[in-house]
Amino acid sequence: GFPKRQAFGISYDGMWERVRDAYGEAADISDGIGCPVGDAFAYARKYFPELELYDPDGSHLIPIGTYLAACMFCSVLTGVSPLSIGTPDGIDEAEAKTVREIADIVLR
Repeated sequence: GFPKRQAFGISYDGMWERVRDAYGEAADISDGIGCPVGDAFAYARKYFPELELYDPDGSHLIPIGTYLAACMFCSVLTGVSPLSIGTPDGIDEAEAKTVREIADIVLR
């Protein structure tokens, strides 16, 4: 979680860059498909700081954060535009629209 990153001197952005690079390398080595979920979270963090994606512990996602990850995976794996993905029960429609737009921008 967040305290662990601080203890090791790793910022959120530094952690995200390391994870992104490692997953990208793994996808390349295995001829797999990369899904830039971390890029979507970084974009949300930078341009929509008011959008809460994490539990207060700083590590675990709340439902809207899980929805962002799901939009990314759904779009990458199926080719469906994230803008056309429905909103699950229990998710605020305005936040869901923002998340779908984030996914769309990151996947362009």
